[in-house]
Amino acid sequence: MKEQTYTRVYVIRHGQPDYKFDENGEKLAYGSEIGLSKIGKEQIIELSARIPNLDAIYSSTFVRAIETAKIIINQKKLGLKIIEKPNLIDIVSKGTIGLPLDKLSIGEIESKMSEGDETLEDLERRILPAFKDIFDKERGKTVAVVSHGHSIRLMALRILEKNKSELSSISINKLQSYNYLNPGEAWYIVLDENNQVVDYKIMARLDTITPGRRQDVKFNPVF
Repeated sequence: MKEQTYTRVYVIRHGQPDYKFDENGEKLAYGSEIGLSKIGKEQIIELSARIPNLDAIYSSTFVRAIETAKIIINQKKLGLKIIEKPNLIDIVSKGTIGLPLDKLSIGEIESKMSEGDETLEDLERRILPAFKDIFDKERGKTVAVVSHGHSIRLMALRILEKNKSELSSISINKLQSYNYLNPGEAWYIVLDENNQVVDYKIMARLDTITPGRRQDVKFNPVF
């Protein structure tokens, strides 16, 4: 009998950003140019120690994602080049930049829509093919993919949970309840030869607070 070949994928949310604050000390929503904070870099160093050697590493083109991928390569002493995929970026939401982040997150204030901003449907149309393309290209290998909050949540909703809910019924804020990853955390996903998800788990930070449905996630390792 032919031995099953598994693909192992670490889908990583970049480390904590270098937040900007207003005069009241409120964190502000940020754009593509924001990098990692000192804490964010430490989070990725810690995560790197729990990731095995990789055959490839993919990243969003945002600064904080590229910085995350570079830390992993340096910590693991990998002779890899980052494969940049623009379709792995977070949802484009220029209209929210500069607004209080925590108030946006809990729905206390509404997001603004600016020209070129994306809906969840727009995000789904680019993010799911991006992940599936990586799964196809890296079949049988061990790879890392560095992306962002909303992008990873939508991937988890559709690919891991196989939830087929209409996105029009899910607000960006409600999407947070779908197995949310904190900065510096990762999904570990195992796929079979047909790229069907066999198992998955969250690699949580040691200091994390578990929100949403994360406590329901179960994992039976496949080796």
